[in-house]
Amino acid sequence: MNDVAGSKELQDEMVLKLLGHGTLTEPKFFLDLGSGHPIFGNNTVILEKAGWKGLLFDKNGSACTQADKCRGHSKAICCDFTQEEILPYLVANHTPHIIDYISFDVDDGTLALIEQFPFEQYQFRIMTFEHDRYHRGNVFKDAMIARLQRAGVAGRYTIIAENVCFHGTQDHPENQFEDWWVNTLQPPFSGMLELEDAYSTGKHYEDVVQRLTR
Repeated sequence: MNDVAGSKELQDEMVLKLLGHGTLTEPKFFLDLGSGHPIFGNNTVILEKAGWKGLLFDKNGSACTQADKCRGHSKAICCDFTQEEILPYLVANHTPHIIDYISFDVDDGTLALIEQFPFEQYQFRIMTFEHDRYHRGNVFKDAMIARLQRAGVAGRYTIIAENVCFHGTQDHPENQFEDWWVNTLQPPFSGMLELEDAYSTGKHYEDVVQRLTR
């Protein structure tokens, strides 16, 4: 287990720098889909400490119990997306229709959640999507793109960092694990000409964060 509080690959740092840190005029909201441990290696605990709130989903009951004890500003929900629908939880917990950040990392539940997530009703500003290309190929990547197209929302979004690498030599498929998406029709990304210049593919996560936040 990663023994450092927060993201292993700097997703939280990237989100805070792109959406603001300490100067937000309204509360920010996240969905942590496949949250795992609520502190160590978690993509949203640092956001919560910065004043955000949100929903944490995981199929591991012990992880949700831990989150209930130590994540006081957010709600943990134990849910297996291969067996349950997410929409009733989103509605019941008054999820805003523009979600500031989605951390999408549900492993074997990925295809099921891609198909059922209500992208027609809920937008995101930033999404880090774990596709595990290093051992799954393009199956999850292609499924996400196809789902956004079927929802009629693909034009809102662009991949700003594609096939982010977690270690080793860059540009090798065996290291590529995530795509980082942004909503180009929502602030702060709407009208940003710099987005095209910031695009990267097959780069180590540290290089990606430096490129996006310079």
